[in-house]
Amino acid sequence: MVAALPALGLCVLLAGCLSYREVTVEGVEALRLTGLDARGLAVRAEVRVNNPNGYRIRLRDPDLELFLDGTRVGTAVLDTPLTVPARATSVVRVPLHARLEGGPLLATGLGMLLGRTPVLRAEGTVHVRAGWVGRRIPFRLEAPLRE
Repeated sequence: MVAALPALGLCVLLAGCLSYREVTVEGVEALRLTGLDARGLAVRAEVRVNNPNGYRIRLRDPDLELFLDGTRVGTAVLDTPLTVPARATSVVRVPLHARLEGGPLLATGLGMLLGRTPVLRAEGTVHVRAGWVGRRIPFRLEAPLRE
């Protein structure tokens, strides 16, 4: 009987992981350009994320395509893993940098200097992890890019 207690505890822990509910991105609070050069750009997004689960979720390893004013310009990389608290809707600061593969970088830079605000869109998937369990979830943000 005593030998069955560790197995029962393991089943309870695994049952918690099996009751995963989808983490969702509910909106973008702000999107700021923090750097721009010939190799790429750096952006900080403040994103409202809902985690309905009873455990914190870690976000990392994005597979995101980046668009400026509807034109694909490259891929985005998350600068640091992020954590979303359990049972909460939180505003999470998401530092991204993008390796640009062409596109309207010069025109965007000049347009921003002239006062035009381009729209940045990032879409793809992000890896979410809770303990040993991980999966990819859809991720999409779109907002005007401000300096």
